[in-house]
Amino acid sequence: GRRPEQWVAINCAALPEDDKFQSEVFGHERGAFTGATERKRGQFEQAEEGTLFLDEVGELSLDSQSKLLRVLETGEFTRMGGTQTLRLRARILLATNKDLRREVQEGRFRNDLFFRISVAPVTIPPLRLRAEDIDSLCRTMMADFSRRYGKAARSFSPAAMERLGQYSWPGNVRELRNVIEGLLIRGRTGGVEPGELRLEGPSAHEAAAGFQLPEAGMPLEEIERAAVRQALERTDYNQTAAAKLLHISPDRLAARMKKYGIQKP
Repeated sequence: GRRPEQWVAINCAALPEDDKFQSEVFGHERGAFTGATERKRGQFEQAEEGTLFLDEVGELSLDSQSKLLRVLETGEFTRMGGTQTLRLRARILLATNKDLRREVQEGRFRNDLFFRISVAPVTIPPLRLRAEDIDSLCRTMMADFSRRYGKAARSFSPAAMERLGQYSWPGNVRELRNVIEGLLIRGRTGGVEPGELRLEGPSAHEAAAGFQLPEAGMPLEEIERAAVRQALERTDYNQTAAAKLLHISPDRLAARMKKYGIQKP
């Protein structure tokens, strides 16, 4: 049987460039590219006989999709810069929140890959249609973050749970995770009440109208740094999603992160 402890997850949206995807998933040999000072085992190898979960597969470029298709069809792969053919032994699970049929029609997703991965699809309804799951999800996530941060887990008042159940959750489970994490790291204790829930952010227009420059002034770079950090925190450091919030390209966001020394915690 498969080793149950071997679960390797990859967020494809965080690997928009083909070389990054290939290096992370396929691995690379020493000298495969500038900065490759030693051999790296990719996620295909690290998953061994367990499960490799590719999340947001709809965000992959067409070139990366082609490479993934080749592995799924042959069961074999090669590290970047290498010649040795390696055997894929892991089970592959893929997930996306996009309509892949529409993506195929619009030329953003390969038709052959779509049919290759559509053998046993499982459709999970959006969180707004699963209000009955929110209670257990909140408690599980709160317990997880409590262990991660070494803080006491907080309970939810009935009114707070009702508010969570009524919310539309446009960001699905990832948005719920962000909300729960924020409740713990902001340092409050005791039960969670509705007034503490940050569920509906202002629109871009409202945010701009609500911003007040301090009388003493403020360096533009400080404003930009804060905006970049807030966008990343709101999207759980999903750079593609954060770039969309800021109305800039992922490459420009990466440059700003480097400029301000912002890294995923």
